[in-house]
Amino acid sequence: MPHLHELFHRIDYAQLTSLYIVDCRLQLEDKDIFRDLAIKTLVLSHTHLRRLPKAIFNMDSLEILKVDRNNLEEIPVEIGNLRNLKSLCCDTQRPRLRTIPHSITKLERLEVLSFSNNRIDNIAWAVALPNLRVLRCARNRISRLPNQLVNLRELTVLDVSHNRLEYIPPSFVDL
Repeated sequence: MPHLHELFHRIDYAQLTSLYIVDCRLQLEDKDIFRDLAIKTLVLSHTHLRRLPKAIFNMDSLEILKVDRNNLEEIPVEIGNLRNLKSLCCDTQRPRLRTIPHSITKLERLEVLSFSNNRIDNIAWAVALPNLRVLRCARNRISRLPNQLVNLRELTVLDVSHNRLEYIPPSFVDL
């Protein structure tokens, strides 16, 4: 199987705006593999990734990052470097994600966040994402919704189905 960086050397990717790599085993020995890409969309789904290459967190133009169905053990704190990110999907990791780093609150342009089918138990940080429109966190271990979640004026979709909810703030009645 060719290494991904061998394929990249054969492509003139100056015009590339989106890259989809789905349902394959990635070999990412080259830590700088995404270094010079100025893409807006990066999809690495079902690629058996255990960690995200550090070069991804220097992609200033990245707006959509989809890394679902992988083997990520964590979302690195460097996720906060992606200031132009509008959509992040990290559903169904094996082993399942247990936390989302607080640095995600630096993503002020984030509109869509999905981390369903993991083991997240706390979403208090979500209240610091002013442009969040869609929050999908179904099939996790969330027991409480933060009171301030109702202050997210752009939020139109909140999927907390199949969690361990024990408390829904009274302020949700006013929505």
